[in-house]
Amino acid sequence: MKSLKAGIIIFVALSLVLAIALSGCPSKEPTVKELKIGSLAVLTGPGSSGVAPQDDGVHGAAEWINENGGLTINGEKYLLKVITEDTKDSTEGMVAATNKLVYQDKVKFILNCTPSLTILKAALPMLEENKVIVFNGEGLGVPDFILPEFTYEFYSPMCTSAYMCSMDAFKKLYPEVKTFVSMTTEGEEFQKEVVQIEKALAVDPNGPRIVSYGTYPMGSSDYYPAWTKVLAEGEQPDGLIMCMGIAQWYAGVLKQGRELGFTGPYLGMGIGADPYIVADLAGEYATNMLQACFDFQSPEMPAGVKEAKQFMKDKYGQDLIASHFIGWEQMYILADVIDQAQSLDTAKVRDFWANMTVVNTPVGPGSMSGMEYYGTNNVVIRPMPMCTIMNGVVEHYGWGDGSLPPAQK
Repeated sequence: MKSLKAGIIIFVALSLVLAIALSGCPSKEPTVKELKIGSLAVLTGPGSSGVAPQDDGVHGAAEWINENGGLTINGEKYLLKVITEDTKDSTEGMVAATNKLVYQDKVKFILNCTPSLTILKAALPMLEENKVIVFNGEGLGVPDFILPEFTYEFYSPMCTSAYMCSMDAFKKLYPEVKTFVSMTTEGEEFQKEVVQIEKALAVDPNGPRIVSYGTYPMGSSDYYPAWTKVLAEGEQPDGLIMCMGIAQWYAGVLKQGRELGFTGPYLGMGIGADPYIVADLAGEYATNMLQACFDFQSPEMPAGVKEAKQFMKDKYGQDLIASHFIGWEQMYILADVIDQAQSLDTAKVRDFWANMTVVNTPVGPGSMSGMEYYGTNNVVIRPMPMCTIMNGVVEHYGWGDGSLPPAQK
């Protein structure tokens, strides 16, 4: 009995010593890996003042994802690292930036924050050859520049998604408008976009049509010559319609047109032109306006949008604007697709993405579309917000379904 008790005492003592020793050994944490994401941003160049914040949104979303645990792919944890290159809003800059990301940084996933697909087009063969997924942010959506043969190219909601819903809303708000003046920058992509808008308007044979056209040089802040010509020639328009453009261009075109006597309502289908910037810059002339854009100050915004707004304010001290959100949404969607695909093999992610029936976005559930309109199913669509500006006051107007227009001949 004594020996048994002694043995028990010794066993317990040894167990306690072992437990104490083991408690001092840190548990092995899983290795955290790095997933590089490229950002092709416009930090300098003609459109940089309105587009550069998109890259801030990309970085903000990546940091938010990392703070919420990053990604876990097949049991391995990854934190996102954004590598930004300046495209200088030019073809040469785009090729140089893409070349560095692909060959030097070995990036396999890229967010394109340069809205002009004309500029991206020069880099697409390099991206396709190296099986690099490129996810485009807001752009015009001209079919000629969305090429199905480049299978690793995907698109977040573009201006095209705002066509039908914003036109329908505008006709309800301003049924008296029967004719438009189209004001846009010079350049092939922009002029082709006007043609697409005209075809979308033609879906309603009794709806308004474009009767006059004004153009101005890329990056210009002088729109008086274009307006002077429009107002001196041909049929006088009832309303103003604009698509691609940064908020500074929208505000300048509107303000200078009103100074020269144009008083009609305005329809803006450029989803990246923040309405608060437009209202601030256009001043007293910011009225009778409908824009296909977010009112980020509205309490009616979805939870995902409010979260982005709060994070950008807390971390960067910035009020969320449309350009921020485009970049935030790009990163949010790409990371979620990779997470659902559970692969870093870009061919597998590509095939998974193109066949998704539901795509998670900060706005809510979206889907893949585009086969009828573009010949590729690589386009994300989701509900499209609209807002009005009356006497300088921005107000959320409602949501459109964001569906692409009917196929165009």
